[in-house]
Amino acid sequence: MDLAAAATHNVTVEEITDGNVVSVAGTGGNAYLGYGSKYIPAYKQVLDGKWGYRGNCCKQTRLGRQNCWFIGTGRIGQRVYTRLMGFDIRLP
Repeated sequence: MDLAAAATHNVTVEEITDGNVVSVAGTGGNAYLGYGSKYIPAYKQVLDGKWGYRGNCCKQTRLGRQNCWFIGTGRIGQRVYTRLMGFDIRLP
């Protein structure tokens, strides 16, 4: 970041360590849960009027006992890891 140029243009530059870590971790955990439970295809079936008890929408995947691998566990990854532990997902 060119701090001199920012000051010239009266632009404030701030570093906010961990500023958005919790929100990003929540979004990451929710994305995994949504993908694993096939929420998007199920929602589309509901909109198309194809929801039924016996067909039960896209043959939903059981999240428990599934493996979830992480590449890197920094501040965000550690929080995603913690959130997924409560869903009985295998986390190496």
